[in-house]
Amino acid sequence: MVKVTGGQRLDIFGIKKEDLPAVWADRNAAGMVSGHAYAKALRTVKTCVGSNWCRFGTQDSTGLGIKTEQMTWGSFMPHKFKIAVSGCPRNCAEVGLEYIKKRIVEDVEGRVALTARFHFSQRFMQDDPWAKRAAGEDYKLHQHLAEIRPLAAPALVAA
Repeated sequence: MVKVTGGQRLDIFGIKKEDLPAVWADRNAAGMVSGHAYAKALRTVKTCVGSNWCRFGTQDSTGLGIKTEQMTWGSFMPHKFKIAVSGCPRNCAEVGLEYIKKRIVEDVEGRVALTARFHFSQRFMQDDPWAKRAAGEDYKLHQHLAEIRPLAAPALVAA
């Protein structure tokens, strides 16, 4: 079963654990990085449908979300971290606007410094966490922990 999530991720269910490296390899070859669903990292960027598909949309939130995600994927944080982009004041993507405005928009000098630090760090951190496993490294981590077989019944001994 495949499900498209609100964060523009694909949830794929029913894959055997030992088949995951091959699935990750196929997705990576198609340009679909597996992401950091369980890491203390930036998650996928959530967007509303924006001006392309919403009658209230005033901006291309989907396009900005894609650009933001391409720039920021692989960013490790002290905790899971999410970014969302809304295309109008209705705020369908659920953004924390006041803090962002104060810390980023209104503090030009701080914004320039943060941007420079971020772009520098991205040169070292954009690493797909599943690519090594998809290439065969640590392949044993995706095998069954044990083979479970029924116990043989003991032979009855005549008394």
